Amino acid sequence: MKELKYEDFFSTNKSKNSYKKELTNIIKFLLQKKRIIEAKYHFSELEKINPNHLIVMELGLEIGIKTFDREMSIKYHNLLIKNNKYNQIDLAFKRINFYLSINNIENASSSVLSLMDEINLDNGSLLKLYNLIDSELDDKILINKADEILRKKKLRLIRENKG
Repeated sequence: MKELKYEDFFSTNKSKNSYKKELTNIIKFLLQKKRIIEAKYHFSELEKINPNHLIVMELGLEIGIKTFDREMSIKYHNLLIKNNKYNQIDLAFKRINFYLSINNIENASSSVLSLMDEINLDNGSLLKLYNLIDSELDDKILINKADEILRKKKLRLIRENKG
């Protein structure tokens, strides 16, 4: 979406059926451009229109994390936990990012440990988890456990030394 199309959105008729979709696209565009405050402003309208939609819940959690809004983060986290359609592994990653955003390293590490015990982690999720441990937590015990899991799955990482 280009800036011009974003400006055109403000002349959109709110009674049109496509308004919710356009509003959702605007919020995603703003998040992508790191215009978080604007995204949160527009999200409040989307929340009124369609509060129980899965995408709305996901956007609410993302905006809550990015704006350090603990109440908003918890609200949408809990709604996503209750939603059987939402991928719980993705939610676990979002939970870890929430803990990191509020500098709660203990709960982030605990969540990482729980996620490592998840049997159904695909290779991409394992590598994402490993990178998160290595770059954000820098916890040797978690890195060793992740290395062990990667070895069992016959995956190998070549890591640069942090000089």
